[in-house]
Amino acid sequence: MNPLWNSWTSLVGKEPEKRLIHHPSSGWLKTKELHERCIALANLWETRGMRPRRIMLARMENGPEWLAAFLAAQKLGVCIAAADSGTHDAIIERIAAHTGAAWIYSEGQPVRACLKARVLRKPLCLAKISSGSTGLPKLLLFGADEMIADGRAIIEAMGIAPDDVNYGLIPFGHSYGLGNLVVPLILQGTAIACSTSPLPRLAARDMVENQVSVCPAVPSFFRALAQTELPENGLGRLRLAISAGSPLPAQVAQDFYARYKVAIHNFLGSSETGGIAYDADGQCSMDGSALGKLMPNVRTCNGRDGRLLISGPAVIRHGNRQKMGSDFAFLLGDRGLLDAEGRLQLLGRATALAKIGGRRLDPLEVERAIASLPEVSAVRVTVQTGRLGDRLAAIVECPLSSHKLRESLLKDSLLAEWKIPRKLLCMTSIERDQRGKISKQRVEELLGRR
Repeated sequence: MNPLWNSWTSLVGKEPEKRLIHHPSSGWLKTKELHERCIALANLWETRGMRPRRIMLARMENGPEWLAAFLAAQKLGVCIAAADSGTHDAIIERIAAHTGAAWIYSEGQPVRACLKARVLRKPLCLAKISSGSTGLPKLLLFGADEMIADGRAIIEAMGIAPDDVNYGLIPFGHSYGLGNLVVPLILQGTAIACSTSPLPRLAARDMVENQVSVCPAVPSFFRALAQTELPENGLGRLRLAISAGSPLPAQVAQDFYARYKVAIHNFLGSSETGGIAYDADGQCSMDGSALGKLMPNVRTCNGRDGRLLISGPAVIRHGNRQKMGSDFAFLLGDRGLLDAEGRLQLLGRATALAKIGGRRLDPLEVERAIASLPEVSAVRVTVQTGRLGDRLAAIVECPLSSHKLRESLLKDSLLAEWKIPRKLLCMTSIERDQRGKISKQRVEELLGRR
């Protein structure tokens, strides 16, 4: 039997009356009530022909329905692939067809997705959806052991306790949400209070009313909270703020601590590896020196082009032949190193060199120089190739004009004039996805049309 399901039924037996998940529309749901929903859903699916080792594509918002569906899939031995709740119907159909999903579960009703459904060779419980390098949808398949290993490492490293209340803002189906919200709930009954809204005043009200003590979120959310005047009770019982998804500017961590006296802790992970590094005392986040130390049982070394090779019990196994010793390993797209204190420092994405006026230039050097300006909260530098050779283009999140930004770079001797991107697009805010990241496609769209 699936060990995730075993953990869940053990929790139901021990704490049936515990308030486990809160949704703004329905209030708190107890463990036994969530279990009843799960069993009813599993029975319904079984009568409609759902069988083990098939893939079910689920599109749901955070809440009891999401958890009931995930747990019902574990009971039936079905591999669940969680799509974002706002994913368009046409994209859902495309993902289902390309990945061989047998079922689509959306808005409470399962329907058969395709005639030639994929049958998995062995029991797998979760499929994370990735766009893949070609832009086509791709499933990253995981067993219960990898998920449990990731959840236990997160619980241990971050000190998340059974009586904590997690704030359910990040999507449950993302790697971050699975490791920090879903698995701790199943393993040890750590409750989740779902978010009413990402707007800072409403989020703060949620935290106070539901006695939230742990908040995993993305940097833009913490920036908004740090800039918002709140009532005296502020963020209530919040004791632990965790930031992942994109780099956290040190200024945001400093402003947040000054206002709420709560440190933000950097966290690095990936869909393929689970958690990688964590800033346990929050100091790295405050000074921007590093990301933190490696998570329990995680190892790293440098692979091709200085890229980080990550190994550990949470690393993807299905379809993965790469190993470090006896553990499975995965090569990230980021370069990095461990400093003398064992803290992980990212040196940027592994990118091709540009040739500007006959001279070689690493775009990451330019990106780091621009990011060092205090006014800059995010930057992406790309190489555009044309008839006359390479040129750099950059999109920068800051309040400065492109002219003022260029002046600052020259005045502070951060970059030689020839290294400054010819195309500088400055924006006060750059749109991010639900993971808190700036998509490569969005950067290309913005830089390509101006």
